[in-house]
Amino acid sequence: MSKVENKDNNSKLKKFIKKFNEMWHDKKGRAIIELCFYGIFIVGVIIFARALSAKNSELAKENPLNQSFMNLLSDNYEYNLNIAIDDDNYTYTGKILGNNGTITNSSDDNNSQYSIVDNKFYINEGGNLILTDENEVFSELSYRYLDIDNIKGYLSMGTLENDIYKISLSHLILYGSEDKYITIKVDEANTSVTIDYTELFKENDSAFEKVIVTYTFKNINKVISLDDKENTFTEKEQKIIDKIYDTFNNSNYFNIDSLESFKVVTIDNYGYYKSDESVKYIKVTFDLKCSDGTYSCDKLSNYASLNSGPESEDELFFFIKIDIDNVDNIEKIDDITTDTNSDWVEDHSRVQ
Repeated sequence: MSKVENKDNNSKLKKFIKKFNEMWHDKKGRAIIELCFYGIFIVGVIIFARALSAKNSELAKENPLNQSFMNLLSDNYEYNLNIAIDDDNYTYTGKILGNNGTITNSSDDNNSQYSIVDNKFYINEGGNLILTDENEVFSELSYRYLDIDNIKGYLSMGTLENDIYKISLSHLILYGSEDKYITIKVDEANTSVTIDYTELFKENDSAFEKVIVTYTFKNINKVISLDDKENTFTEKEQKIIDKIYDTFNNSNYFNIDSLESFKVVTIDNYGYYKSDESVKYIKVTFDLKCSDGTYSCDKLSNYASLNSGPESEDELFFFIKIDIDNVDNIEKIDDITTDTNSDWVEDHSRVQ
């Protein structure tokens, strides 16, 4: 830069400083300066927020757990559980529906039966329910290592390496080793999760050779009863239910941010028009849980007062119409004309 250019720049800077000082000592001028500073600050905050949101969105997309079946596990599923401790194996089967459930100890010679009622554990003895606790039911291993919510918590702390989540023992126990881990394998194809606790148990007893827990889940959000005899849909019903989940479990019909669970309870024929008997109208009842304890996340049901909720569960419903021979096309119906001038035929038979 030449001396002439440098002198010219210094002159401009002095003029700017002089002008700034004049404006700062003038009420109107100071207001303009402060307004400019506020504007710059607000623009900066907006840019930062958008950048942070974009980064979080990218991180969410990159995290495979966001798309995992584990996120669907809430209070409606069946499971098989295997606990392997050294050379011994212990197996359980169970079913969860809301705050209730059933458990069978399959490795017990007596196939001991247990019930969960309002989140309390009972042993079934001669038709009587006797209060017990979870560590009596799962006596081989502390229930804290079997609890699904705890396992989800472990996963959230894990580092993914070669499809295996590694959780340092320092996150789990006081003075735990930082370079020793429990590992968790999530098998999306088989909806199973395997947790290897071996290193954790070796911290207290080096004699342990293997402590591995494996859950295999099925009928996630499809359990309608704890009674096995009542817990089955026809093949046609199941196809329709699967299509309902694919079609309606999205932001067009629910506030996804506050939706915790959506579960179809029943589907029943409602009727058809003689002019087109291949198209059936079906009533779908469902349960849902919103994070605020109301029904505010529901935009799907035909129930009018969503915040107060229905008087009974079967009032949460909506209607669909479907070609019974082709379940790929489902359409939600807000109104069905059933007056005497129509060719409507009521049909409340089971969907076949």
